[in-house]
Amino acid sequence: MRRIATRALALGAFAVAAAAGAYAVMAAVDRGPFRREGAATTTTTTTARFGPAQVVRSPGADGGVCFTVSRAGVQLRRTCVEDVRAGELAYALARRRSGQLVVGGIVGSDVAGVTVWLRPRGTFPARIVDGAFYAAVPAGKTVKAVRSVPEG
Repeated sequence: MRRIATRALALGAFAVAAAAGAYAVMAAVDRGPFRREGAATTTTTTTARFGPAQVVRSPGADGGVCFTVSRAGVQLRRTCVEDVRAGELAYALARRRSGQLVVGGIVGSDVAGVTVWLRPRGTFPARIVDGAFYAAVPAGKTVKAVRSVPEG
């Protein structure tokens, strides 16, 4: 009986330690860089339409910026970031019900274009509308990187 109690206590302690470790990792991943003084934020909600798809940019609860990628009224992904500066972009990958991979996001004011790098190989430009972009990834490809093209 004593051996069973010792093992149960050890197993319980391991479970608690694993849960605490998982919580610490998730909290660290969710925390972005500290907010900079004078950083530009969006105070209104804007919607960029790409045919049946849309990207909605809205202010975040913590002072950041959030964006929602949806298609035909179905929300595919909602992501919040600390800030998107003039030459930066933020993006999210999502999978439609059909299995097709799509990429959507928001761009800073100095971004003139967005290039999607594919795996195993290939690139294509994503169209920018009202500070947001959306593109469907060709079948059989995955996204390796999404990069901004600066103005000038």
